[in-house]
Amino acid sequence: MRMQFLDDVTANDPAWAEPIFSVQRALEHSTFLADRFFEPRDFLHRGKVLRSGRPDIFLFQHFYTRRYINLDASGHAYRYLPPKPDARPEYLGQYRPHSDLRHAVDNLGLWEMPWMKPGLEEYRQGLPWSERYQLQNLDTGDLCLVPQTWDMYEW
Repeated sequence: MRMQFLDDVTANDPAWAEPIFSVQRALEHSTFLADRFFEPRDFLHRGKVLRSGRPDIFLFQHFYTRRYINLDASGHAYRYLPPKPDARPEYLGQYRPHSDLRHAVDNLGLWEMPWMKPGLEEYRQGLPWSERYQLQNLDTGDLCLVPQTWDMYEW
């Protein structure tokens, strides 16, 4: 596994941006409220993992949530598994496919965007950052428009 980073040549290569735009297209008709906050311009290119015999993986970090979505050229999502503490020093961890794109997008934490990105304040429903979890649907991970109470859930 080797890394490639953006340079003067690759910065203008549309292949580096296409995976994140493919996610945007996949979310266009999503019923998840938080998916409205997915904007390709909010992602930073952090590099490309070059894997021989397997698809290369583009690493995108969300500017606001600081979380990553890792995508191959076809838009399939991967999660990073770090090396175990007792692993050989040369072992850098591995990338495994997400079960589906939904899990990868949920891991970005976009439901928290109203407290991070200017212009989305209306979605906070007047709640401060410390109480934002009242607007997270625990069943779906999506943003709710009505605060949730803990007694709605059976423990």
